[in-house]
Amino acid sequence: MKTLKTKLEKKGVYFSTKLPSHPQISKILNIQKTTSKGIMDLSKSFQSSSPRKKEKINRKLLSSWKEQSKHAQYNNKVSPLVICDRKLQQYPEVNTWLKNYPVYFVSAGEKLKNIDFFPTHINKILKISTHKKLSGFISLGGGSVGDFTGFIASVYKRGVPLIHIPSTWLSAMDSAHGGKTALNTKEIKNIIGSYCFPKAVFIVKKLLYQTGREKGLTKASTHFEKKKKQIEKAKGTLPFLSEKEKKSAEGELVKIALIVGGTFYKEVLKKYLIKKSFSHLDLWLLLPQAILSKLKIVEEDPYEKKGLRLLLNLGHTLGHALESYFKIPHGQAVLYGITFATHWSHRRFTLSPLFLKEMSFFIEKQKKLAFYFRKIPLPTLAELLLQDKKRVNKDRVNFIFLKGSGRVFVEEISVQKIIKEVQRQSFL
Repeated sequence: MKTLKTKLEKKGVYFSTKLPSHPQISKILNIQKTTSKGIMDLSKSFQSSSPRKKEKINRKLLSSWKEQSKHAQYNNKVSPLVICDRKLQQYPEVNTWLKNYPVYFVSAGEKLKNIDFFPTHINKILKISTHKKLSGFISLGGGSVGDFTGFIASVYKRGVPLIHIPSTWLSAMDSAHGGKTALNTKEIKNIIGSYCFPKAVFIVKKLLYQTGREKGLTKASTHFEKKKKQIEKAKGTLPFLSEKEKKSAEGELVKIALIVGGTFYKEVLKKYLIKKSFSHLDLWLLLPQAILSKLKIVEEDPYEKKGLRLLLNLGHTLGHALESYFKIPHGQAVLYGITFATHWSHRRFTLSPLFLKEMSFFIEKQKKLAFYFRKIPLPTLAELLLQDKKRVNKDRVNFIFLKGSGRVFVEEISVQKIIKEVQRQSFL
């Protein structure tokens, strides 16, 4: 794991137990250190020196001293702006850390990414910039906060540096890496976007563990959850994940494992099929390889010109449609999309019995997927599919099929064929 983390650090991804220090952030954003103490020391040394030494100091250090004085005055007004999910204010350590920076609090969710509200947000941010020269932006939150902050960083003064500090397992695994940013219109998700590759991504263990805990337990469920904690403590898996967090993380983790295949696929599927879920510890141990696998694909095709990066959309074509219509978590929608793609791939290419057995957990979930298929009107589903960014022309989209782990490919397919397959799977 140390080797993986070393490789990731070279790519600007840092794993730590706590939030990054102010000097770390300043170094990444190339903010000069203030030098008031150094100037005072130099001044004292100058005053107490002999005439000969004063002359030497004058010749060698005076010019640089004046230059440093300029930087010291200038840097008091320079800082990155942190765009932070307001829910994170409940954590004392986050509040303490935020005192180092100007902060713009937002409410996470798809509403944050609505283009209609963007002028209001940018005007408020411009007011903050009248007091501080903004050297960049730091996103502190989940996927929607990262998308929103990334888009602002890409257009503010034609682009300024960006740092991500993801607070959810899903964003730590997926959206914080790759440079995609996006806003939504009222009808279409992620249709307005840009590329803004982050200067750094900080994966903070304590933050992920805190925000992934189950919250808001009812009295009726308290006894059950206490028992669950006792069991998980005995197994060494505390703290446990909320159901929403778990589903979201599972979808993206299984997706990347299927795409890259090999030992990573086997490791992920072994844990997943045996446990039927992941603990915080499982996700923390699997996270470095998941991120590295995604970054390798992104580096080969950063702007989706070669078609390779399209593979990362496995499960997303149908998944996005279900997510939009039923308002289910993104990762859960991706799982349903993978299930659909697996069934369809088997029908078209006859997948191996071993691979189908390995994917048996997803196929078991097919009954619930069929329920969703029967609930969504087919014309509405067709409309949602045609809104997908992977649309090739007026009635065809790029769909990701699979023939096995590590054997994933893109094929142009008509929306009508997808609808027919949805009808077929509605009765499985």
